[in-house]
Amino acid sequence: MSWITEVQAFHFLHPLWLGAAIPVLLLWILIKQSSKLPHAWQAVCEPVLLKALMKEDGKRKSQWRDYFLLLALLSAVLALSSPAWRQSGIPLYQKNLSRVVILDLSTAMYANDIKPDRLTRARYKVRDLLARFQEGQTGMIAFAKEAYVVSPLTEDTRTIAEMIPSLSPDIMPVQGHSISSALQAAQQLLQQSQIEKGSPQDILLITSGQARDADLKAAKALSANGIHLSVLGIGTAEGSPIMLPNQQLAKDDEGNIVLNHLDIMSLKALAKSGEGQLTVFRGDESDIQALLNTGVSGHNFQKTAHKARIQAWRDQGRWFILPLLCIVLCCFRRGVLSEVCAP
Repeated sequence: MSWITEVQAFHFLHPLWLGAAIPVLLLWILIKQSSKLPHAWQAVCEPVLLKALMKEDGKRKSQWRDYFLLLALLSAVLALSSPAWRQSGIPLYQKNLSRVVILDLSTAMYANDIKPDRLTRARYKVRDLLARFQEGQTGMIAFAKEAYVVSPLTEDTRTIAEMIPSLSPDIMPVQGHSISSALQAAQQLLQQSQIEKGSPQDILLITSGQARDADLKAAKALSANGIHLSVLGIGTAEGSPIMLPNQQLAKDDEGNIVLNHLDIMSLKALAKSGEGQLTVFRGDESDIQALLNTGVSGHNFQKTAHKARIQAWRDQGRWFILPLLCIVLCCFRRGVLSEVCAP
């Protein structure tokens, strides 16, 4: 980078500190004005005698003292404002991991065996999980009979959290409950990530109901590819009827009221097939912590360097401290401090 380019790129990283120059200049003006005030000896000595007693170079020393003080204070202001005109590469460090959160949006999520209903509490759990994900990439999938990508893998979990309130079974084109389709979609999403090969990958499934044989096979296929599956079961073993948004109870083809319950045994088998763990919904954050401990977020592995390097401006304020240091060194001379403090 040529010096012309550096001059054009000159700026301050903390420009608000330049405002400190205003009180510095006001202080210097006050000092200058005080040096012009009548000397204290003028009130008790005759002018002829006072002229003989005072040093001829006193005024000259006072002026130099004032200008040195101004230079020192302005140097400190410039150093604090962090001038910059050159960039340097800084390696970016982060954990090479990726995860996909799968949310069940079947009508069974309207069951209210967990108050106010399963869907509401599941949304809160997803938001709590997203808030805990500080590193790596996160994606999200919603499913009923088919799976749909809510968000591709991203490091911005806040954007995913903003979409959570709009997720409900009403937006799903076809109702059903196919965990296997969601697992396959999550696997495809993870395979598209830019994470290095061999890095930890995780799927967090939040669902109600039960797991079928096809779901267990899909979970085993995940574990064979190094992808771990953890499950958060939303609901109770006793279950409850499903209250639809139109305030009617869900019924089967024969007109009987559907009683949906959480099949803990099948979901436990599903998590075991995915080399993960089943966690049943709890009112506190212990279920979230259990999921994090069994997933890749709880693994104890070292951070690896990202291939990219970010360009950052270098703070050059240290060079403006040199004039200040020279002035401070002069203060160690005998009599200098007394002259500075003198009126």
